[in-house]
Amino acid sequence: MAENHGGGWQMETVDSERYMLILCTRLTETNQEETGAQFINVYNVPGRTIVAAYNVHPVASTQGEPPININGQQVNWQQRLPNVQKWSDVTGIIWVDKAGSAVGNLKYVFRQAIVTDTTKATMNEAFERSGSRIGSNGKYEKRWPGYTYNAGSEEFAALLGTLHGTGVAFLIFTTPDVNNDYHQLWTLSG
Repeated sequence: MAENHGGGWQMETVDSERYMLILCTRLTETNQEETGAQFINVYNVPGRTIVAAYNVHPVASTQGEPPININGQQVNWQQRLPNVQKWSDVTGIIWVDKAGSAVGNLKYVFRQAIVTDTTKATMNEAFERSGSRIGSNGKYEKRWPGYTYNAGSEEFAALLGTLHGTGVAFLIFTTPDVNNDYHQLWTLSG
């Protein structure tokens, strides 16, 4: 099922009793070409969880592309960006919409499949500073629940400062009615 949402996004959902998979893509209703951006998240309202499964920001998907012709005008990549661009904003809008009266119950946000080099480097440095070693296969040795860094630790602060950490923080603090009394922790697992 596809629904149109403000800010230039279309939401496609696959509902089940246990979870909702939502794929957001760029709308063409404003006579603009799609950016190729995607925010694929799993929303489990009863489980109070959002899993950021695969996310490509509109800037990452269009930056540096040559201008394209739309209705006889040359349009550069910056002009093609949707009004709502941030993962935290899109995810927050959808959480509020889908969670209804349970919007304040969000407890877990998981970011998986991180491929951003700076975030990966910060994750690896935090991991090694805590005295752990990355396995010979390039992965963390422990599976879930992996290694935990509590709020107040240097590793936690470094991870919170990444694009992925700030995205979760913005989601929590800018989404109406989400419980801001969070005791965040980071967990790294192979």
